[in-house]
Order: sequence, then structure tokens, then C-alpha cells
Amino acid sequence: MADDLDALLDEVENKFCRLSRRDYSERLRASQGRKRDRLLEKEEEAEAEAAAAGERASSSALTLSSPLCERGRLLQMVCYRAPGARQAEGEREERGRKERERGKRKKEKGRGKREGEGRERKEGEREREMKERERGREKRGSERGRERKGRKERKRKKEREMKERERGRERKEIERGRKGGKGERGKERGEKGRGGKRKERKGERGKERKRKEERKKERIEREKEERKKGRGRGKGERGKRKKGEREEREREKKEEREREVEERERKGRGKRKREGERGKKGKRKERKREREKRKGDERKGEGGERKEIERGRKRKERKEEKRKGKERERGRGRERKGREKEKRKGDERRFTKILTKGASEEEDIDEIIKDIDESTFIRNFTKQTPRLFCSSSENNNTSIQTLGKKCCPVYLGGSTAPYGIGTNISQRTCDQLRCTACDFRVLHYNDYQWDKSCDYLFFRNNMPEFSKLKTKMLLKKGSRAYACQCTWRSIDELTDLTMDRQLRWVCSKHIG
Repeated sequence: MADDLDALLDEVENKFCRLSRRDYSERLRASQGRKRDRLLEKEEEAEAEAAAAGERASSSALTLSSPLCERGRLLQMVCYRAPGARQAEGEREERGRKERERGKRKKEKGRGKREGEGRERKEGEREREMKERERGREKRGSERGRERKGRKERKRKKEREMKERERGRERKEIERGRKGGKGERGKERGEKGRGGKRKERKGERGKERKRKEERKKERIEREKEERKKGRGRGKGERGKRKKGEREEREREKKEEREREVEERERKGRGKRKREGERGKKGKRKERKREREKRKGDERKGEGGERKEIERGRKRKERKEEKRKGKERERGRGRERKGREKEKRKGDERRFTKILTKGASEEEDIDEIIKDIDESTFIRNFTKQTPRLFCSSSENNNTSIQTLGKKCCPVYLGGSTAPYGIGTNISQRTCDQLRCTACDFRVLHYNDYQWDKSCDYLFFRNNMPEFSKLKTKMLLKKGSRAYACQCTWRSIDELTDLTMDRQLRWVCSKHIG
């Protein structure tokens, strides 16, 4: 097919080239003929002017000496010719005509030579092009032939390999059979003659052939199954595509089956309802319907069409009312969601307001704490269970301070800073902190820091359980993690509490 197409294309190209060359040669000839005609016309005009000038000169020389009127002189000058002038003019015209004919012949000869040379060149070029095309076709054919030969050789190699593998398997099976039945053959040699042995061998060969055929069939079936699944030799993009297409078809079939099942169930439900209505109540309803139909048929003459139109209008109104009811329900759901969002925002705003309250509230809480009786506080403190502290906090040196004293100023620090009453002279970290915003004790954990993902809800829900808080704590030596139910900080160095204005933590007196 490819060779035939190439030949057709070559013929079309040759025809197109010939047509274009013919048009070009015709145009050249026409233009050259026009140029020749113009040159000849110019030569004739020049010769006519020269002849007219010679006649004027001869007529002026041979004019009569007799006085004549001006008109007579002019007539003499124009009309009079010397004897032999006409003959000379005829000879000149013949010479010019002969010269023109010679020029035409020369030009035609030159044209013929040029055209012949051009034709020869064109023919030579065409022959070269045809040869080149033939060579290209031969090369293509040779390449295709090589590819075909290569494919055939590959197939033959594969077939040989498959045959060799089968032969090897057969040999192995034969060897296994020989090893297994060697003793039995030796025993049976004395009992059976040569003829019996030959028959047995023939039977074994037939069995082996049957086994081979069965194996081939099994192998062919396996290959077919693997090709269907896309796991055989066609493994790759092709197999994957086919697999995807199969899966899509199976999905579509399943969906269609499910739809059919649903439609059948709907139809079955409708039938069941109708069958249920066909009981006593169903029969009554059917009778009523029949009566209404009869009445409607009777009323059609009196204006039953109007009633039908009104019924249709009422049905449309009912549908619109149902649609509007659904839209109202959707709007109510949106309003509920908006209210819930507003509630959440209000809670967040309240919390921020609590955090940003002035120092006046702190002073009030301090006064309330002062009013508490120290003795009762001590008794209760001895009864209460100890709070959760990190194990490393026990190693810190805490000095025994006097009863009921506060830190001034209050210091926060890392795990290396000692606990105690903080003053300008002895800078110690306070371990009796309390939050005035959430009214909760501030817990601290040595060699830990808080993760960046911590938030208000996490501390609100999990304080003061260390097992839950540990999920968002990171180990870091030298740092200390502080937290109440509303705020949290990770501190590495000794810092004054007044430097952080957002914190509402206060020292709630040291007892030791």
C-alpha cells in the first residue's frame, strides 16, 4: 500500500511541474514576440525618416530656376523626384526586408537551441529526481524488509526458546519417572520380555504426549486470562488502560443494575399500596372515584372544563406552597447557624474583655485574698492533696520564708531559676501564682515548652490533667511551661511579670 501511494504522489507532482513549465514557456515566447515587433517597428520608422530626408534633399537640388509662386515651389519640392529614386527606394526596402528575415531566422535558431537546451536540462533534472525517488523507495522497502525479517527472527527465537523450555521440562519429568520406577523395572525385567517392554514404552510416550497437549492448553488458557486481566505479556500502559476501561464498564453496569432495582422497588411499593387499598377501604375509594368520574362526565356539558382548569391551578398553587415551605425551612436552618456563630463570637469577645480588664479588678481580688484568715488557710492547706509538679522542681532550692508574704515584684523563669519569694534583692520565681481572669491556679512544668498549636479550648477542657496536657508539650532543657485555664507561656530566662501586660497572674502569698 505504501509503495502504491508513493507512486501516485510522484505522478501528481510530475503533472503539476509539466503544466507550470508549459505556462512559463508560453509566456516567455509571447513576451519575446512583442519585443521583436517593437524593434521592427522602430527600424521601419527610422528607415522611412531617412528616405524622406533623402528625397527632400534631391528635390531641393533639382528645383526649376524659373520664378514660381510659393505654392508651385512647395509642390515641386514635395512631388518631384529624380529619375532612379524609386528604384533605389525599392532596393533599400528589399535589403531591409532580407535583413529582417535573416534576423528572424537567427533569433529562431537561437530560440530553438535555448529551448532544446532547456528541455534537455529539465528532462535531466526529472530523470535525476525520478532516480532519487526510486532509490528512496528502495531504501524504504529494504528497511521495511529488514524490520519484517527482524520480527520474524524474533518470533522464531521465541518459539525456539519455548520449545527448548518444553523439552527441558519433559526431560526433567522423564528423569523423575525413571528415578521413581527404577527398582520396579529391574524387578519386572525377568517377568516381561522385550515385546512387553516396548508396549509399555509406547504407552508411556502416548501418555507424555497427552500431558504435553494438556499443558499447552492450560498455558494458552492462562495467557488468555492474564491478557484479559492485563497481567500477561501485554502488561504496561495498554493493560492498565484496558483494566481501567473494564472497571468503568463494570461500575456503569452496577449503577444501571442498582437503578433498575430501585425502579422495581418503587413500582412494587406502588403496587403494594394499590393492593392494600383494594381491601374494604380500597373498594370504597374506588367506588367513590367511579361516581366522581360519572358525575364529571355528566357535568362536562355544563362546564366541566372550567372545573378541570381550576383543579390544575389549585395543584400548581399547592406545589408552589410546598416549595416555599422548603425554602422557609432552609432559611430557618441558615438563621440557626448564624445564631450559633454569633454566640461563639460573643463568647470569644467576652473572654477578650475579661483578659483586657483594668488593674482595678486585680486590686479588688487582692483585697479579698487578704481578708481570708491565715489560720484557716494553713489548716486547709495541710489537708489538701499536693498539686501536680514536674519531678525536676523538687531539686530546686527553696528557701524557708516567713508566713503570708507576697512576691514583689513577681518573677517568671526557666527550670534553672529557684523558687521562692521574689524581691529586688533575691530574684526568685513565684510558685504560688493565681489567675484573676479565670480564677484558677497557674501550673508550671520544668524542662517543657508548649506547642504552637495550643489554643484556649485545649486548656479550658484539659486543665489540670498532666496526661492530657502532655500531648501538646515539647521537651526542652532549661525552659519552663506556665499555664492556667485561659493563658499559657513558655519561658527560658528570668523575666518580670509586669513586662507582659496580657498576663493577669498574681502571687497568692507564700506559706512555708
